[in-house]
Amino acid sequence: MSKIKTILLLSLLPLLIISCDSFLNNTPQKTADNSTNNSFRLNQSNSNTELETYLKTALKQSTIYSDVIMLADNAPPAQASPAPSSATSAPTSGAANSSSSSTESGNYSSTNLWEKGIDEADRMKFDGQNLYVMQTSDLYFYDALPVATPAVSNSLSISPPSNPTSNETELRILSLSGAPHYNATEIKRLTLPWSANTSSNLYLRTQQEGANNSLLAALGGASGNDWQTPWGWQQGETQLHIYNVNTPASPVLRSHYSFDGYQISSRRIGSQLYLALRYTPSLPGFMPYPYTQDDELNNQQLIQNATLNDLLPKWRLNGKEQGTLANADNCYLIPSNAENSAPALITLLSINLDQADSAPHVSCITGSSQTLYLSSNALYLANPAYNYVDSSSHTTLHKFSLNNGLLNYSASGQIKGTLGWGDKASSHLSEHNGLLRVVSSSSNWNGNLTQYDHRLTVLKEQAGELIPVAQLPNETEPQKLGKPGEDIYAVRFAGDKLYLVTFQKTDPLYVIDLSDPQNPNIAGTLEIPGYSDYLHPINDQLVLGIGKEALLDASGNFSWYQGIKLGLFDISDISNPVEKKSIAIGKRGSDATVLNSHHGLAYLAATATTPARLALPINLHDASSAPSNPWEFYPWLHSGLYLFDIYDGQQNSLIDLQQQGILTAKTATSSSNPWGESINNDRALLLNDGVFYLHGNEIWSADWNSPTVSNGPQ
Repeated sequence: MSKIKTILLLSLLPLLIISCDSFLNNTPQKTADNSTNNSFRLNQSNSNTELETYLKTALKQSTIYSDVIMLADNAPPAQASPAPSSATSAPTSGAANSSSSSTESGNYSSTNLWEKGIDEADRMKFDGQNLYVMQTSDLYFYDALPVATPAVSNSLSISPPSNPTSNETELRILSLSGAPHYNATEIKRLTLPWSANTSSNLYLRTQQEGANNSLLAALGGASGNDWQTPWGWQQGETQLHIYNVNTPASPVLRSHYSFDGYQISSRRIGSQLYLALRYTPSLPGFMPYPYTQDDELNNQQLIQNATLNDLLPKWRLNGKEQGTLANADNCYLIPSNAENSAPALITLLSINLDQADSAPHVSCITGSSQTLYLSSNALYLANPAYNYVDSSSHTTLHKFSLNNGLLNYSASGQIKGTLGWGDKASSHLSEHNGLLRVVSSSSNWNGNLTQYDHRLTVLKEQAGELIPVAQLPNETEPQKLGKPGEDIYAVRFAGDKLYLVTFQKTDPLYVIDLSDPQNPNIAGTLEIPGYSDYLHPINDQLVLGIGKEALLDASGNFSWYQGIKLGLFDISDISNPVEKKSIAIGKRGSDATVLNSHHGLAYLAATATTPARLALPINLHDASSAPSNPWEFYPWLHSGLYLFDIYDGQQNSLIDLQQQGILTAKTATSSSNPWGESINNDRALLLNDGVFYLHGNEIWSADWNSPTVSNGPQ
């Protein structure tokens, strides 16, 4: 084998090991476990030189090269390194739960939220009369849509995208009509200058919230890929278009921002939009995975020749360069001995939507973060880390206080375990009465079974650190959260209660009492077949669980997922939770959007005359005879919006859950996709007695009381 081939194999081996482990287990990056020391607090950057040194050192250390090539740290450069340059000053600014809304148009469902009052970006928003829908490219299982010729109404002259594509993102604006003929009529279609293959979501700030104008904020840009390495976060761009939609049929573009970096997450409180981006410097000719000594020497020369300005993310307003987002004045450095000394920056932006063309306020930290959580008082970043040597893990938490739209770094802390990944990670954090509650998990393979260690940690801010004031389990309350081999499937904080679901064979629902935050305890448990993957508090006494039924394998060691299951739990006696009603839908292969994204649920609270209403997009798989093997899926029958009435025991009613009907969008006979259609990005809106179902990029509408008679596709 040649030397080059040897170098290539040895160079790629660590990457392959990390990538395979990430794919199979979604484990965070490799690092030492520093959970027992206080080296996690961020330090204000002292100078641009210090910031430049950090980024250059991290770039050098993050390249993957074989032990066959050993380069001394003091290898002579090809030419002298230029003096550090000062970065352009960064900008500054001067200045839930699922909910129902009420306007002159009546009651309607809003975006389903993790934290009440903290708005989240979604592909669909509603202002009481008009529906705003961001088109999705998730069309792998969808029929082709007719091509429309959109037009954009702008008050600004915006240059075309630098890399134009044929599948630009489209935004539909539809006017909804009410009873007796619920309908959706498109009144405008806009083209946005980013690819439909990227993430696209909306925020809507209406005059009912106190804004001078109704504003629609469209966020677009690719999300990063591969948390294990920094190289999947290069050359990303996030765009923000803010429209005045006082006249929805004639939206006017007020501001167009673009920022270097990939989106991690975003939230909105009132006029303030909070956005977290991750950025890795990209130097022309730099090779993240050098194969030869010449490649490595070339990397070192490129790093030495780079200026700080070359390494920092930039931002643009209405097509004009505005400078860098980060510099020593607003950037915090992770300790040199901490995990994650990656050549990456997290920029936290606060943008006042009400002030046209206002500069964002920016805070920056070095390294990488995975999860953003926002309360009404603070923004938290969670950064998981894993030690492959001893299988330990921890999560570093950084807190930024909110002060009239400003983000001020205030404290950091560490907990054992990680928060999980994707849509549900934010649900593992909750701030209540000044304390942060966190659910985390550690795992370890013992040769026969993955062993999990789940815990609740309560932290308070003290002298710049997040200090644990309570944990569960503990010496006084030693009962473990979950049985051996059970992972966490659902977490939901609700005031002074925590609902937790673990699963391997059966579904233990834990009700944890947090009324005394320094002495949390497991108040009650309930064991039933199947599991809940999403928990939705109805009120202080009722919780709805949505998940799947499960069939115990013949070995008795695990269970096979089956059809969708809804369970209504009575928590009025927290020491004795009871399942009051359950409904099973379909067989193995059936799926619900809410199991992948909590935005895939529409909910209307009960009124004096109607029970609470729930709508769920579901793919139904079923048949009269079972497949030969327990792991086989049943045939796909249809994609539809399932409607449910929830009786909460108020107004002399019984506690009950009843299926109201189905608004069917596509069936096995009407679709060209015999294996089923994607419902990953499906959404629903409940408006008085009207039901509107967004399936793919089309809308179906019907009356709640007769959903089989529908209009669509629209």
